[in-house]
Amino acid sequence: MAKHKTPTANVASEPAAEYIRIRPKGAARAVRGHHPLARAGAGGHPLPMREFKRIAKSIPLSMEVWSGVLHVPLVRWKRRLAGTAALQPLETDRVLHIHELYRMGEKIFGSAPAMARWMEHPHWLFGKAPLAMLTSQQGIEEVMAEIGRIEHGIPA
Repeated sequence: MAKHKTPTANVASEPAAEYIRIRPKGAARAVRGHHPLARAGAGGHPLPMREFKRIAKSIPLSMEVWSGVLHVPLVRWKRRLAGTAALQPLETDRVLHIHELYRMGEKIFGSAPAMARWMEHPHWLFGKAPLAMLTSQQGIEEVMAEIGRIEHGIPA
């Protein structure tokens, strides 16, 4: 009886070099998994209010728009902004998606003001301004898809 050899598995081996992350001088040291944005949104982790405020500074949305986007009455939203309580997981998810949407748009349109102008003017595909679409997750995804089509030159 002949013995059969079992085939050896194809195993990719790593090079015998260390991977080194170079930080710019003066940059804060980030511990993997401990940065608020690394954990936020994943697994229901809330976003600290100070991180939301940092993100909100980079996105040209008024307090009223954020209130509508997060489905929080304006008076309550103003009170929450004054405090330090973290955003709820669903709010965190929406904020991070909008942050990603604006980062994509700034890359495509070349600047934050150009992206803001595009968001404020009615778009024929939506029948309204893309900014008005940010009140639902589906609307955010539709706006992101349209920005992706613009990026790749695909007509809608």
